[in-house]
Amino acid sequence: MANTIKAFNLQLLVGRENIMGNKHKVSIESIDAKDKNLYIGASDGTIYHFLLLEDALQGSGTSEPKVSSFLQAQTRITSKKAIVQIKACAALKCLLVNADGLIQGYSMLDLSPSFAMLSRLKNVNRFYVNEHPMDSDPFSVEMYVTFVKKKNIQLYQVQEDNVTPLRDLSFNETPTSLAVDGNFLCIGGSSNYFLYDLNSNKRQDLVPVENGKAFVHRVGTGEFLLAAPNSLGFFVTSAGISQRAPIPWADDVSKASFVHPYVIALDSHRVTVHSVLDQEVKQSWPFQGGVYLVKDEIGVLLCTSKDVFILSLIPFSHQISKLIRQGCVDEALELAKECAKIMRREPLRELLTMTYRKAGFQYMRQFEFTKSQEMFTKGDIDVREIISVFPNILPANTAFVPHSPSYHEMKLISDFCANSSENIRRCYAFLSEYLLTNILPAMVQPNLSQQLEGNKDLERNRDVLLSSAAVFANLHETSNLLYIFCGRVTGGIIKQGVAAPLFNVFVDNSENLSNLLQINQCYHVSAIFNILIGNIDEAMFEWKDLVMGAKADCDFPGLQFVADMLGVRYQKIDILWKHTEWILRHDESVGITIFTNHAYNEHESTSDDSVFPKEDEIIDFLHPFKDSVLLYLEHLVFVRRVQKEKYHTHLAVLYLENVLEIKSAGGDQKKYAALRVKLQKLLKESSLYRISLIQGKVQDSDLFQEHVILCGKQGEHQKALEILVNRVKDQAAAESYCMDQSDDFSARKELFKSLLKIYLNKITATTAASSKYVVGVADLLNRRSEFYNPLDVMHLLSNEWSMQLLHQFLTGTMQANIHAKWTSRIEKTLASGRLRTASKDLVSAVGKSVVLTEDSICRACNATMQDPDCVIYPNLVAVHPRCGRDRHVCPVTGQLFKVEKKVNSRSSSKQSQ
Repeated sequence: MANTIKAFNLQLLVGRENIMGNKHKVSIESIDAKDKNLYIGASDGTIYHFLLLEDALQGSGTSEPKVSSFLQAQTRITSKKAIVQIKACAALKCLLVNADGLIQGYSMLDLSPSFAMLSRLKNVNRFYVNEHPMDSDPFSVEMYVTFVKKKNIQLYQVQEDNVTPLRDLSFNETPTSLAVDGNFLCIGGSSNYFLYDLNSNKRQDLVPVENGKAFVHRVGTGEFLLAAPNSLGFFVTSAGISQRAPIPWADDVSKASFVHPYVIALDSHRVTVHSVLDQEVKQSWPFQGGVYLVKDEIGVLLCTSKDVFILSLIPFSHQISKLIRQGCVDEALELAKECAKIMRREPLRELLTMTYRKAGFQYMRQFEFTKSQEMFTKGDIDVREIISVFPNILPANTAFVPHSPSYHEMKLISDFCANSSENIRRCYAFLSEYLLTNILPAMVQPNLSQQLEGNKDLERNRDVLLSSAAVFANLHETSNLLYIFCGRVTGGIIKQGVAAPLFNVFVDNSENLSNLLQINQCYHVSAIFNILIGNIDEAMFEWKDLVMGAKADCDFPGLQFVADMLGVRYQKIDILWKHTEWILRHDESVGITIFTNHAYNEHESTSDDSVFPKEDEIIDFLHPFKDSVLLYLEHLVFVRRVQKEKYHTHLAVLYLENVLEIKSAGGDQKKYAALRVKLQKLLKESSLYRISLIQGKVQDSDLFQEHVILCGKQGEHQKALEILVNRVKDQAAAESYCMDQSDDFSARKELFKSLLKIYLNKITATTAASSKYVVGVADLLNRRSEFYNPLDVMHLLSNEWSMQLLHQFLTGTMQANIHAKWTSRIEKTLASGRLRTASKDLVSAVGKSVVLTEDSICRACNATMQDPDCVIYPNLVAVHPRCGRDRHVCPVTGQLFKVEKKVNSRSSSKQSQ
């Protein structure tokens, strides 16, 4: 962006009245500067020495530095010819002067003649000093000399007492401009620019010279700037390549200098400042008759034929600040980063920090919050600087004072939000995000208490925490408020606050925080905050208002959360009873979770008032709430598995009463069925309830399934089966009953025998339904034949029974008996064979001998056999008696010498039949 920055300040340094006075024909021919010393060569052969001083105000931060000059000395050379070139050489403590084709030396201090070693050089056109010499001798100078109408360049090593010619370089065109860096020469000839390497003697052509006017300037180590065709300032490195974009400048640029990151170009009418970052013109001054331009540590000196001016670089901090104020933040950042190439580490760090912070505020003004957050993070800004532009967010008693000079030009965010509520909200949302992302995570940590005890900036932490609460409350960000109060909350109940040093900040300011939350209608968070600081009553009343609709908070999670918090955080029994009652009246299913979801170990206080109530106390308290009593008893019996008869009996009675009540009233059949399932489950699984009491209530009703379960519990299986057959009329249920009552085969046989008798008693020759039971008996015998002995069945059946009905049963049982008989015979034969094999092995083993000596070793423990007592196994392994504890298993090989025969009880039973 052109003309957006003021990088230099142009001022008159030495006026014509201080040089030639009334001598109108005298003009300035050349200038040079070194270490705040200015040397001027005039057309009448006079040399002027001025001392340059920087204004003291510059060090205090003024954006426009001032430089003044004082005449130290002047002298007139003997030739009285114009001084076409002048160069101060600190290594020689000498001022080299080119006048009348001769090079002469003068003292840099008093301008007295001091050096005549180069006087033999004649017809000198220009000389050039290598600022980056190949020779590291600090007391010598490398000087390159060009001559009038000659195409060669001579290289000399100049010392105080000696001048040594080193090289004589010849070219095919006359050198008109030259710049030297190390062993590289960048030469502008009459037609072309080219590079010459003194080490390899290689030449590399670059670009043509336009209109025969060549100009070359050394930019820095290994880099040159030259006036290329098409009015371009062209950068080239010693490798012959360009690493910067060319600078478009005027057609007749005669001199140029480089002050990173700017190029100052002098033409016949103007002085222009270009940036190498975007190649744009940043400043420009009318400047007629420009003659010379040279760079010194104090600035860039340029002159006309009568006056000397200086371009003083405005401090980068002021340039950057102005760019940011103009809204050119990207350009300011780019300029700040370029300063890394020329500034020392500490000043650079301070400059970048200042730039990032100011850029952050400017981006915030432009509502580019992502960039703003990035800048504030890089600038490591005290977040209170940002908070200070938000009204009434910082605590009233804060000791924080914003930085001076300020990083911005606004008092409050309303200055750039134009009182737009949407823009103001966006700014608050940005601050909230910045706090959560960059500031609070480092503070809200579980182990922060140890970190903060030695923290010198406790005041800052206090301000940040309280300000964060104000920002989150203003935006009604419940989750963020809980984060700073309780640490990271991902769901569930709140058990404790953040580490003590942080939470003490909230406790000390609890009144202000409570008012803040109420004003911003953060009622749910207000209740949690009261819980955390111990005001449980106030918290519960706050939640009660939310539940009852007296207040509204979209982030309130509901009554279940209140019940959970009461179950965990209550401190006294009377508080628990008081608030549980209104919760139960509002919703019994939620209220009961106060007692069912929270175990005793959540209440570790040793105070008698805070001990979790006993089961009997809870049941007595719940007496007015019938459904709650039922739910709590279910919790005791099925969840906690409390093995007490009174709870099991009480639960069974409640189930039964509810079932009978719904049945008599013709109520909800789904609820009726569900309650019966629960009742039957309890009657089956529990053995602690009073069976006689429950049976007395059941026997006069038509709850046949429950009656059957109770009969089974008392061992009245005949009665239970009669109910299933005669009342329920469910054959499958009767068979299942026989299977479920016992795992013992004999017991099941007796039950199935009883079931058969019940069916047979139902069969009469005259009843119409007898055929149904006949078919049922036949089906039972066929499917459950394994539980019936054919002889017993035949004795029970009358002569009228058809053999066709019994054919399947009799055939199946006979086949099963025959199979069992043959299986038994096979097992007996196999056992006999094993016995004969074992007998043969025994006879073979007895026929062999084992010889034991004093040196014999027990093969089990590797100890010697000290006495003849031993155990010898059939495989002739001899061991100590203590090592051979199992006579059927060899302790060395693990060989088994006896197999126990397992008898199948069912097979034996069938065989006996």
